[in-house]
This record gives sequence, C-alpha cells and structure tokens, in this order.
Amino acid sequence: MAQEGSQGGLFPHGDPFEVPEGLGAGEKRKRPEEDGASGEGNAFLDLCGRCGCVVVVEDDEGKDAQCTLSRDARDFVGALELELATAPRLRRDFVRGLETYAETDEGLRLLLRPVEQGDSLAHNLLNVYCLQSTVSALLLERVPTLDASDDAQKSTALSIVNQFRWLDVSSEDSALLDKFLEVIGIVDPALQDAMIAFLPEVTTTDDQADRVGAYLLDRLEEDSAFCASVIETTPSLCISGDVRDRVCLKVLDHLRAVEASEVGKVARFVLENASAATAAEVVGSLREGLSLVDARDPRRRIPDRTGKGKGKKSERTPEQDLVSAVRSALRCKPEAIGHYLNFLKKLGAGRGRGRAAGSGSAEGTPSCCTLDVWVLVVLLSFGGDRAAQARQAFQRKASRAGVGLYCVLFECFPEARHRQDCLGELVAHLGGGCPQETSNALGCLARIAREMLDALRPFASYLAALLDHVDAFEGAQARELFWVIGEVLEPDQGEPPGSGSQGSRRGSRLEDEVHITIRKQMSSDSPRYFRTGVVGSLALLARRERGIESCHNPSRRTKEVCVSLGRIFRECSRNPENLGFFFEEVAEILARGGLCHRRVLECLNELAAVDFEQTFIGEFESGRLAAEDTRGGEPWFNLDGENAEVALRIFPLAVSGDKEEQLQLAKLPAQISLLQVLENKQSGNLEAINALLGCPLHLFPEQALDECAAEARQDLAKVLVHAVNWCREILRVFTEGVDLTSAEAVRRERETLRKVVRRAGNTYVLEACLAILRQRAADRRGRFQPKSPGGAGTQTSVATAATTASTAGGDASSIEDLGSELDKAAKTFNTPEPRPFKQSHFALLFLALPGPRAEVGDGDSLLACLVYLLRHLRRECVVKGGAFATAEDVVGFRPTEGGAETLPLALGALQDLFLERLGQEPPTEATQATQDSTVMGAATRLAEDHFNAPALGLELISDVVCNTILKCDGPEVLRRFAEGFLGGGEGAAGPVQGFLDAMAARYDIGTTFDQKYKSAEVLVTAYKKLEGWSAGREGEGEGEGENESAARDLGVDLEELKRQAERRVGELLTGPDPSSLSKRRPGLPARAKVVDSLVGSYALLCEQPLDKLEEIASSFERYARHALDKAPKPGDSPFPLLDRQTIPSFYSCLFRWLCSLFRAELAASVEDRSRLDGVHRCACVFTKLVLLPKRAEKGSVLLKPIVQGAHGFLESLSAFDRQGLHQHEAVTQILKELQKGVKHLQFICSDCKTQKSTFLASKVPALKRSVERFNWKCLLWQHNKDGTKVQMGSLKHRDARGNAILSQLELSEFDFNRSAIGVEEDVEKDSQKSLLIDQSLPLSFEI
Repeated sequence: MAQEGSQGGLFPHGDPFEVPEGLGAGEKRKRPEEDGASGEGNAFLDLCGRCGCVVVVEDDEGKDAQCTLSRDARDFVGALELELATAPRLRRDFVRGLETYAETDEGLRLLLRPVEQGDSLAHNLLNVYCLQSTVSALLLERVPTLDASDDAQKSTALSIVNQFRWLDVSSEDSALLDKFLEVIGIVDPALQDAMIAFLPEVTTTDDQADRVGAYLLDRLEEDSAFCASVIETTPSLCISGDVRDRVCLKVLDHLRAVEASEVGKVARFVLENASAATAAEVVGSLREGLSLVDARDPRRRIPDRTGKGKGKKSERTPEQDLVSAVRSALRCKPEAIGHYLNFLKKLGAGRGRGRAAGSGSAEGTPSCCTLDVWVLVVLLSFGGDRAAQARQAFQRKASRAGVGLYCVLFECFPEARHRQDCLGELVAHLGGGCPQETSNALGCLARIAREMLDALRPFASYLAALLDHVDAFEGAQARELFWVIGEVLEPDQGEPPGSGSQGSRRGSRLEDEVHITIRKQMSSDSPRYFRTGVVGSLALLARRERGIESCHNPSRRTKEVCVSLGRIFRECSRNPENLGFFFEEVAEILARGGLCHRRVLECLNELAAVDFEQTFIGEFESGRLAAEDTRGGEPWFNLDGENAEVALRIFPLAVSGDKEEQLQLAKLPAQISLLQVLENKQSGNLEAINALLGCPLHLFPEQALDECAAEARQDLAKVLVHAVNWCREILRVFTEGVDLTSAEAVRRERETLRKVVRRAGNTYVLEACLAILRQRAADRRGRFQPKSPGGAGTQTSVATAATTASTAGGDASSIEDLGSELDKAAKTFNTPEPRPFKQSHFALLFLALPGPRAEVGDGDSLLACLVYLLRHLRRECVVKGGAFATAEDVVGFRPTEGGAETLPLALGALQDLFLERLGQEPPTEATQATQDSTVMGAATRLAEDHFNAPALGLELISDVVCNTILKCDGPEVLRRFAEGFLGGGEGAAGPVQGFLDAMAARYDIGTTFDQKYKSAEVLVTAYKKLEGWSAGREGEGEGEGENESAARDLGVDLEELKRQAERRVGELLTGPDPSSLSKRRPGLPARAKVVDSLVGSYALLCEQPLDKLEEIASSFERYARHALDKAPKPGDSPFPLLDRQTIPSFYSCLFRWLCSLFRAELAASVEDRSRLDGVHRCACVFTKLVLLPKRAEKGSVLLKPIVQGAHGFLESLSAFDRQGLHQHEAVTQILKELQKGVKHLQFICSDCKTQKSTFLASKVPALKRSVERFNWKCLLWQHNKDGTKVQMGSLKHRDARGNAILSQLELSEFDFNRSAIGVEEDVEKDSQKSLLIDQSLPLSFEI
C-alpha cells in the first residue's frame, strides 16, 4: 500500500511501470527521477507529499500509474491553502516545481488523471484560491500546443478544459476569464466549441457574464457555425436582459443557415429567451423562417406497414424534432405561451380562394401557418388554463385556416383518390361531435360546392355518409348540408330531369338516400327530427324550383313545387310551433334567393296570409271588438284610431281552453316576418300589411294588472310576452330596408315611421308592465310596497311602485336592468323568452340625425323610442351572443347595405340631441307619473317622460361607448369609432383626441352627478385601453406589444388624459356638489358599484397614491365615526356620495387600495431599503382602518370588510421573511405601528363568533391562523435582539391532540435546536419549529 512519511515526493518509491529482476509481478518499487522532474528541491512534490499526496501504485500487471491521496480531497486542498497563503516564497517555488513537472507529457497526464474515484490533482490545485490563476494559465497555455487532429492529444486538450468544471472556489477578478477568451481565439476550431461551452464555469459576476455575451455576439457575427455553441452556453449565463435579447435576435438571424438537425434547438432557444420586448419579432421570424412539410403527428408513432424496418429504430424527421423542441420550450417557460397566443390574436385566417396556409390574408395580416396549428395542439395537450386559451385560439384562427387548407388540397390534387381522401377527412370532422368543428367542416364543403361544383359532383354518392350525422346538426348546419347536397344533385341548366345526364346518374344514389332520410324525419314525433326533415324538404324544393324555367315542362314542375309546399304546410300545421319553424325556414330561403318564382310566391303568400287572417285577425269596428270575440278583453294601443278595421287577437288565443289555440301564438312573429319578405318580393312595398302596424292589440283589461290574484299572474305574463314579441318583430319589419339616414327616404315613409316610433313606445310600456308584474310576484306578501320618493310613508299602489322603480324618483337599477327583468319574468312565470333583438332593430337610432329627425318630428315619442332602444343596445353590447358582441359590430353597423353612416354617428347625434334637450328644459323634481294609480298609467308615463329621457339617454350612451372601447382589439378600430362618433369633425388633434375632448366638455357642462360620472367613466376607460396598448401589456385582455406607440399614433397625450381623468374622478369622489346628486336613488348594489369604480380609478390615476390614500383614509375615519353614530348633515360630509349603507363599500375599497400599495412598497424595499418608509406609512394606514370599528359606536358593519382586507394585508407581510427585510432596523418601528392593529384583529376574530353571519364564520378561521402565524414570526424576529421588544398579541391555540402549540411558551423555555421544556420526546417532531417549516401547511408564512 501507499506509504507516508519523511520520504515524501510524488513518486518516492521509484518507477511503478518497471518491475526489477527478482521482484514479483505484484510488488511495488520506487520510480526513478528523470530530467529534474522530481527530487530534492522540488517544492511542488515535497509539499504535495506533506499535505497528503502519496506514491503511485501499480496494479498486478504493472500498468495505469496514478497518484493517490491519503486524506480527503478537501483536507488536501485546505492543507495546501494553509501552507501557501502566508508563504509567498514557498508559493513561488511550488509553482516553479509544478511548471517543471507539467512540461513532460507523462507529468501532464498524471496531473489530469482522476485520483482514485475522485477529482484529478490538477482540479484540486485549481480549488486552491491562491493558485487558481497561475494553475489555470499553466494548463490553458498547453491547449494551443496540442494537435486536435491527433486523437490522443485532442483527448488531453479536452481533459484540460474539463478541469474547470464545478470548481469549489472562483476568483472574482477576470484573470481566468481573460485567459480563457484569449486561448479560445487561437486554438484549433475543433476545440473552440468545447471551450465556449465552459465559459459559464469561469464566469462569476454579472459584468463578466455580459462580457461573455458580447463575445458570443462577436463570434456569431463572424461565423454562423458557432450558433450551436452559443445556444448551449447562453442559458447558463446570468447576462442582463438587454444582452440576452441581442443574443436571441442574433441567433434568430442565423435560423436559415443552421443545419436541419439544429433547427429544433434554435427554436427552443429563442422561445425560452424571448422577452416581452422581443416576443413579437421572435414569433414572427419563427413563423416566417420555419415551414413544416411533414404532416405526420410527431406524438404518434408511424407504423411500418412494409415490415422492412424490423429491428431498426426509425429516424426522426427535422419536423418532429422541431415540434418536440417547441413543446419543451413552452413547457419550460410559460411566458412564451403568452407571447405566442398574443401574437395569434392579431392574425386573420386567409379566406381567399387558392390561398395557402401561411400566406397573407386579404387584409394584409399574416394568416395561421402550420407551425401555429402544431403549437396549439401542443398547448391543448398541456391541459388547464393554457389548454382553454389554446382551444379558443384554435377555434378562432386555426379552424378557419383549416377550411382554406382543405379547399386548397381539393383543388391542387386532381386525382380522384386524393380528393376522396380529402372528403373523407371532412366527413370525419362533420361527425366529430364538436359544433365549431362541424360548422367549419360544413363551411369548407360549401365553399368547395360554390367554387368547384363540377369537381365535387363525381363524389355525390360518397357524400351520402353525411346523412348519418344530420340528426346531431343544429338548424343552420342542417340547412347548409342540404344546400350542398342540393347543389350536387342539380342537373345542368337546360337539361330536362331524367334524361340520364352524367351528373344525374352519379347523384341518383345520393338522391335516394336523401329522400329516405327526409321521409323518416318527417314521420318522427320528435320536434328536432321533424324540423330537420322540414329543412331538407324545403332545400330540395328550392333546388327543383331553380330549374323551372329551364325544364321542358315549366308549368308541371311549378305545380309540383306548389303541391309539395302545401303538403309540407299541412304536415307542419299539426303543431303550431312546427309551423312557425316552417315560416322561418321559408323566409330564410327567400332571403337567399330561393323559391322566388312568381307562382311559387303566390302560393306561399296564400298559405301564410289565409292562415294568418283566420288565426290572428279579429274584427274591429267603431273602436270596439267583435262581440263574439271579446272574452273579457279590450283593445290596447290603437294607432290608427277610427281608421282601424282589425285587431290582433292575442288575449283570446292565450286564454282559450284549446291547447292548440294557445300554441298558435308561438308562430306569430315568424309568420309576420314571412309576410314581410313575400310582400317585398311580390310588390316591393308593405302596403298590403300596413294595417298591422297600427292596429290595436286585443289584450286583457288594464285593471287586471292591479286586481289579478297570484295564480292569474302567469296568464297575464304570457299575454304580455306574446305582445312584446309581436311589437319587436313589427319594429324590425317596417324599418328593415329603409334608409333612415336619408331625409328624403324618411319623408316618403313619414307616416309609417311615426307609427313605428309610437309602437316602440308601446313596446316600452309592455315591457315595463311585465317587469312590474314580476316584482309584485317576487314579494312574498303579494303586494309591492316601496318607500315613497320623499322617504316618508309607504305606497300600496303597484302603479306608484312602478314609478318609484323606474322614473326620476325611483330606483335606477330597474331602469338599468330592464332586459334582465324580462329574463327573470320568463323564468318566474315559465313563459317563452322575449324575442331577441337583431341589429336591424337599432336602425331607428339613425332617426336622431338632424335631417331624419326633422322629417319625423314626433317630439317626446321619438325621444322615448330612442331611450328604449338605447337601453337594449347597452344590453346587447354586454351579454354573450348579443347583437353587438364586438367593437366591429358597433363600428361597422349601417342601416342599409352600402350606406356610409355608421352607428357611432347615430350615437354622437343622440348625445347632441340629449344635451340640447337638457339645455332647453331645466330639470324638474317630480313627474306626473307619481299621480297614476294603475300599472298601465305608470308604465305609460314612464315611456312618455320627456324629462327623464335626456339624462338617462346620456348615461346609456356612455355605457355603450365604454363597452365598445373595452372591446376594441386595436387602435384602428378605436380611431374609426371616434371618427364616426364625431361625424368626421375630428379637428387638428385627430379623431380620438377630439372624441375625448367632447367627453371632457360633456363632463364640464353636466349638471347632475350621474352625467358627470358617466362622462368621467368614458375618459378612464379610454385611458386604461390606451395605456395598456402603449405599455405593451394586456390591458383589459387586449393589449399587444406592437401597439407601443398606439397613443402617439392616435394623437393622444396619455399624461394629459391621465391628469384630466384624475381631476374629474377626484372631484366626484371627494367633492361633488350635493345639489348635483339626482333625485333618483339607486339601490345599494348600484351605489356600491359606483363607489368601487371611483376608488379603483382614482387609485390608478393619482400621481402620489400613498399620499392620497393617507389623506382620504384620515378624512374617511373622521367621517365614518360621526356618520355611524348619527346621520351627518348634508353640508358637513367630505364624501357627499356616501351614506351609512355605502360606508362599508368605501371601507372595503380602501383596504384593497392599501393592499396593492403595500405589496408595491414591499417589492420596492427589496431593492432599495430606503423605501421601507413607504411600508411604514402603509402600516399606519392599516392600523387606522383596523381600529375604526373600535372607535365608532356602530362599527360592527365594518367587520366584513376587515375580515376580507386584513387577511390579504397579512399575507403580503410574508415578504419580510422571504427577502430578509426583518433584519433591518426600520422593521421594528413598522412592527410597533402594526402592534395595536394586530391585537385588535384578535378581538375582532373573537367578536365575529357572536355575529350570526355565515360569511364571517367561513372567513374568520383563515384570518385567525394568519394572525397567529404572524405573531409567532414576530417573536422569532425579536428573539436575541437587543433593544425594544414588540409584543404583537396573545397566542392561545392548541393542536389536534390537545397539546399546547409551542408558540405559547416563552422563548426562554424554548430550545430552537431541540424541543420545548416539558414536552415529551415523541412529540418533538410536532414542535412549533417543525410546524413553521412544514411546506404543506396552508398558511402564507414560512420560516
């Protein structure tokens, strides 16, 4: 074995490779010294021997000489450090001896060889701090002298480089890095990649990392061959964001130059290193520079059907490697997912014919490419929120791109088998069960039928498989499928049917299958299947009708079509609901240009008109209904006066004992819609049905609303719903197709439009009656008794209830939520939902333009009509699936096709009209509606109230504007909206700035709080949107990185807009004129929403949020203490908007504001300890807010906000421990400030036990645990700390076994290394210390 002692030296026992004569093969001997490599006077060998380096031993064969250590490597390094650190002469001699020893190849080899199973002697010497720079220079200088073409010398060179891996110590000076960079430039190119990969091992500071990053950039400039080395090295470097971005973009420039096998690595690198500033460029360059040509799914193993690849491992294609790399990058860096999805939001799928995937769309925006599809598929496999976002993007973008892809494939591959495969994939998508997938596949099939019908017809029999899925289709999907089938079956023009044409022969099987399917569905009792059969029957009839003029016997075919229509009509007449569906389907086909033959139109008109007249029309003479048809009802809303000859029978059908007669009302709106289309097709006008616009409605007596019993309300509600549906459809019928922007067109239709305006007011009344009826039914006593406007006494009249709930003296929530009230009424009374609004309904808003308004000249009725439409317009801009679901719907809506004026222009004209009206008529405090004693009278007054209409109209316009701004997905849409709103008068500042100036001016001239609040809300919404775009982040979910200069491009000064919005919101929050508060008293939820909006906006806008928070909190504390004890006088309140009911809401808003500021100050304190002053100020505000219930006599109303807000505040305090802030001296003062507040929180937790509130009962335990943990943490922070101690509160909890939690014990009784005194040894693992470091605890603080 090895020997130690005074003999010393690295090889004191001779050459281990030579076995002298007379010695056995396994014996050891000394190695002779040669060339001065060792011997007396070699300080390197002597000192190594003294510190633990022993002789080299030989194995049984006398080979593999190596040195060994007699002690641990760390002890050896430490011993050398002690010897050399204080002896400069010895260190100099040691280095000389090392240089002499390493000059020989044998000596260098033994230095680099691992010592037993550990590190080499050279690696150990590099861990000696005082030797590191010298030894590294000695080793690195040998690398250029080695020949990389010789495998042995190349191995030695790589071994030298490997010595620098995982060094235990590293010098902060740049000597080692300088030597490394110097050597890299002169070594053989075959070694440069290996040395570049080791640069992170010799980089210790951020400055050195940035220097390495700059060096890598220079190498990339010289040669793209270094791209792989840079990709491998950069992630291990702690370089700055700017340098990393430059490296990332430079690697991206070499994307097209790298080898195919390296493309995946490049893609992964740039995605993982992309920042918010470079994300758009990175994603765009990847999509442009990469193209997937292999359509195989890389996640799926491709089977070897030929069997030739048995026993061989299949090679992965570059495309598969690429997709795998992208998947890995997205999984490792979730931020890259957000960058990619944000980029996809801006893309539009190409829809043009022959446009390949990845090419530009018609609008110039790049469409989805194949890489996008693979990325979305990868995200879908992740699950969770990312999968949901990917699913939305896939449905919105990639699915539409897939439609174009299938069309391109069908067109570009003319061979039958290829087209058959393409259609087979479409059929698979049609049967996938996903509605969106089905719709896209049908759209693709319809596009092929429109553009390549001749190419599709040979596959007519193959399309029969589509009929297997038709039962699962929606109405529109079934309609599109049958249209495609009809196109495929249609014979050539001019060829009589049955002539044996090629198209007819090929489609014969499909035609037979269609007829069989339709017969089965038409004979089904299921409404769904029956209606699908109706769709198919009408589609085939429309196909036959198109060939009437070209067939050999037109009259015969016309008769066949009319007979078939009559047969379908009779089949549908068995169920009125099915008949209504028949009417809607026929109207849809007529709108698309089908069934337009003259005799067919006459047949349809006869069927629909005769049925309508027999079912719904009753005689009306001399202002009275026919005696045999009254049934206790009376006429409502007779607009024709003495000229009325008919009445619409709604009430008689609704109360009929015959169930079939009751169901007749379900088809009423669809039937009038069909009559409109037929009249327009036949005569070009609606004179034949003009009497229906002004005819009275046969409804129940008006007094029935007040006198009906609870069980009769459902019948009344059904009648009202059918009347509302009729009126809504009439509004659409008589306004559709009229150019309401033209004064001349309005003049021609003046009388009709006046009736339309009045009918809109009637609809307003009917909906108000329905809402009041629901409110009455909701009252458990059966009577609705709200407080009077003056606040004293009660009113038992339902009419007065309607007034106080809907007019100037009542509850604004009823006005605001009129649409919701109708939905609630449908659920309460189990009635059909009101017929939805369509965009064409809102064409009447264009009557607000000066020219059309002057021609109609209907005064208060027009104003009430416009307000009614604005109410529903606001709802349609908010609800999911509404008529105006996007900002483009609002910006692009025109009353007629091809018109120039858009809806924003009508909104701007409405605003001017309302402002003009308010200026002409000063506000009055009461209306005549309060004197009505019937529901009908109150609802009528509500619709005719001309004072309330302008003020409410301005509020509604502001809501529509805010919702539209929030939905704008780009600056261009916002610019178009502002331009339309101003009517082209944008001024020098641009349309958006001009629009904002108009909103600011409206605020200044506003006389009521409601007007000012709505105007300020528009300014705040615009600022949030523009600021989100300009900051390059997602503001309201729509901000994009490319919009960094959005505000500047739109001509808006963001800072000035922020100052204007802040000043106005501050005025509304702290200083509104009490006289400006309107007489309408909103409900508590509405007032709380206003308070929350104002406080949140003010916190966002103010320049010095902490100063403002302290100021507002101090004022609020004084006000709340006084207001909760006794009602404040009107002029004494610093917050005129508040009262006892809204104080808790304001209090909760202050807590949320405080928590957000506190987190921001804590985050800033981590970098700058001077910012702890801001944390201290937040602590003062926290204590002030927490102690408020203690100082106020009726402070129990504030318990709920405290339980919510204090928990979030204490959660934020975890940053003290995570970032080491608790060691700072200023933290003691912060804890002192928190002392009173935290102690009072414990009292509040105990007091909440006596409160009978389920909310408090569920929230208090979490707050108690947070307080307990924070108190214990404070004790730990203060332990063994000199100076003042801070006692944060008492600790009283026990664990599940009944043992006292160790935080109860005094610190003098607690041993942090073991356990607590008096605690059993087996409970030691449950000590408080182990509980504190238990990561599974659901608490926020960790030791």
